[in-house]
Order: sequence, then structure tokens, then C-alpha cells
Amino acid sequence: MTGNKVQFGLKKLYYATITDSGTALAYGTPVALPGAVSMTAAPTGESEEFEADDIIYYRSGGAKGYDISVELAYLPETFYTEVLGSASDTNNVQMENNTDTIKSIALLGQFDGDAHKRLWVFYNCTPERPEFAGETARSKTPKTITIKMASTADPYTGNVKAVTTATTASTVTNDWYTEVYTGAAE
Repeated sequence: MTGNKVQFGLKKLYYATITDSGTALAYGTPVALPGAVSMTAAPTGESEEFEADDIIYYRSGGAKGYDISVELAYLPETFYTEVLGSASDTNNVQMENNTDTIKSIALLGQFDGDAHKRLWVFYNCTPERPEFAGETARSKTPKTITIKMASTADPYTGNVKAVTTATTASTVTNDWYTEVYTGAAE
């Protein structure tokens, strides 16, 4: 089987909350984020060049992470409580408080293509609170919500993201949303 020639079809977005033990990141069970509209991940961290002998003598760079933007049809209540730290009061009214602690997450998803589905995970994402907006309109066209997040390397493994290939074992792809893939055992 050959690889994809084109990429399309964003679907199956999931998040998994992270617990940092001080020696490793532990990932919770992935939870669906239904209604994926779009996702972009712009790399962060620029390369630096050192010139000598009238040439670029040395160039350094690295995978510092990504600035991610995810557009969804709707953001589930569980994301507000499990990730953004909101809590419901005794009347079941969800309250945002200035002491809420935002949890880091792994972000998992899938792009379809012409040859195979491509599964991916960003390992250490810190989401921002989404904008709260609406408008008066006669149209029933749905409005979307956008979550922005910064993705950085796992501080213990250095892993930033993982993407499956055409030759990834089916045992890995079949379990992609069961638990966060952290790499093959050495």
C-alpha cells in the first residue's frame, strides 16, 4: 500500500487529560470531541543560523511545538469541567472561577486521504479558554467555537507529536483512541 497523495477529511478528534507525576506524563482515557470542523497546527520555534567563511556554517533548529487552533460545532460540557476547570454549583449551573486550573491534554485525531487514514497525536497541549460569542440572525446556520492551544514537547520524552504511516501496524491503529500512543517499547 502506498501513502496518501492528498489529505482531507478531519474527523475523530479526541482529548486525553494529562497527569504529571514529576517523572512522566500519564494520559487519561481519550474522550471524543464531536463536531470537528477544522484544525491547524503551525510549528513554533525558528531555526538559527551561524555564518562563517562567508556561508551558513551551522544551522540549528528544532521541534519546539505547535500553535494549534481547533474549530468545533460545539464544545462539550465535559471539556469545560475536565480540562478548563469549571465546576457546577448546587443548582447545576456551570461556574467559571478565577481559581480554575486548566489541565494539559493530548490531542488525537484523524485525517482521511486517498490511500489510508492518517492518525495523529500532539502530546502536551495547553488549551486556552474559548471566546464566548453569539449574534442575532434569522438564519439557522450553526456557529462554531474555536479552541486555541499551545503544544510543546513532553518534558520527559521530548516527543511533540506522532503520525501513523501506510505501514503502521494495525494493532496500533486499531487501539488509537483506546489509549494515547507513547511509542514502541525499546
